Amino acid sequence: GDAGSWRKVLSMAGFGNAGIPPTVQGNIDSRIETEVHLAGQCIDFEVWEDYAATRPYVESTPHAEAAAVIVRNRQALAKDTVKQITTSSSSYYQKGKWTEVLPSMETDMQLLFRDLAQVLIDTGSSRQISPASCSKEVACLAAFLDERICVPRDMGTMSAACIKLVAQELQKTVE
Repeated sequence: GDAGSWRKVLSMAGFGNAGIPPTVQGNIDSRIETEVHLAGQCIDFEVWEDYAATRPYVESTPHAEAAAVIVRNRQALAKDTVKQITTSSSSYYQKGKWTEVLPSMETDMQLLFRDLAQVLIDTGSSRQISPASCSKEVACLAAFLDERICVPRDMGTMSAACIKLVAQELQKTVE
């Protein structure tokens, strides 16, 4: 997995740490900035093009592949997201600003996942993120998903990096 995946897994109780999450280091913000920088470096469109050329089941860009994973799994993702933001035992996610913005109905959440998938497809086509055209809800969903995705469990490194970069850019519109 990538650095972000390890940070997420090891900071949660019960995942590789004997049930006790370690004390979060004071430099976590700089580590997240490093993760964003590394995400930008790992996306290589030429490598992806070669990879996709021999795999008809893979989308044409890593952004489109991330969108395809989201669309294929939208029902499970919506169910999990609603559970994470509404269940009191999920305090890890309730600390985020997304809990005040994201809907608590799975059908509404599925629509937001569709909108996020469209942002990813548009970004992959133009190679430019257009945050002005996104809602606050989509920006918060991207941030939530970025914190929830692990590589390679959920998707490949390049596609997860695309979500991370889109989430970071969209967050600028929310702040």
